[in-house]
Amino acid sequence: MIRLFLSLLFCWALLPAAQAAPNFVILVGDGIGRDWMSCYSSSHQTPNLDALASEGIQFTVAWGSPDGASTVKTLTTGQYPHRHDSSSNAENRLLESLRASGYVTASLYGEPDGTELEAAIQPLLKSDRFCLYYELSHSGNAPTSIEGYTEYVTSIDQRVGQVLEMTEAAAPIVIFTSNSASRISGNMNGETYPESSGVNANWSVHVPLIVKAPEIIPEPRSRRDLIDASDLFPTVLELADVPVPDNHPVDGKSFVPVLRGSDDPFEKRNWIYAQSGNFRMMRDWHHYIDDGGAFHDLDKDPFQREEVSVQDKQAPHRRERLQMILDRFPKAGN
Repeated sequence: MIRLFLSLLFCWALLPAAQAAPNFVILVGDGIGRDWMSCYSSSHQTPNLDALASEGIQFTVAWGSPDGASTVKTLTTGQYPHRHDSSSNAENRLLESLRASGYVTASLYGEPDGTELEAAIQPLLKSDRFCLYYELSHSGNAPTSIEGYTEYVTSIDQRVGQVLEMTEAAAPIVIFTSNSASRISGNMNGETYPESSGVNANWSVHVPLIVKAPEIIPEPRSRRDLIDASDLFPTVLELADVPVPDNHPVDGKSFVPVLRGSDDPFEKRNWIYAQSGNFRMMRDWHHYIDDGGAFHDLDKDPFQREEVSVQDKQAPHRRERLQMILDRFPKAGN
């Protein structure tokens, strides 16, 4: 009996230790698009965001919503805008779900100084597992000049650097995105980016998305997978091994398989969606469609300047498919 007991103890000792719940740092820029980030080929230098991208996955096709407030609600509930009013806590259901499973959470907004950042982050570092959610917005009115906006983006990059330095020892999973495209056009690949404010188009909801997860991501790389704002909620909960709350329908799809390097098409999205009020838009790998009757081939015409060629015999079928999916989603308040 003693020999059997010792054998069982030895076998138990050989089992891998249960993986500790990951920590999270979720950073949401306020109106900073890819056209102001040098890791996305902008001339404006963002060294801290570049360093983050060099250590994780940089997604090249991620959508928010046409307005920042709607994007934030979608990020933190996993729900598209037509559900927001029915959410019991649309402010930050993500943090609420993590807290219910033992996470210590903190929310930051605006432009806290170093002392304020330290005061918010230090208690998190003493906990078993934590999530820091930080909306990197501006204090006061939004900058309206190129000079003001340049300073603002530089400030965002510096604050990202501060947070990453303060939390580095905890080895968190870091997610950076933005609540909208840039309010003032920047540039990509040496060309001026189109104006996004007040425009309903692919580029007006196209946002940066960078994820650093050292124990999950096999190697740093760029991915063209389709991701939209609703996907953050189920992704973080899956990484944390936290169940989706009861009676909380989720529109998003976890992209954990993508983080792990999967190329299985059944584990990925094949379309993404955005909405502002009663205006809806959608795209797949190649085409864009919206409620205004627009339909464009994004491979050949990324800035939607031309109608799809009548010689493209596959286009009508692709348009019909996207329209059928778009029509599944009610307009806001319906």
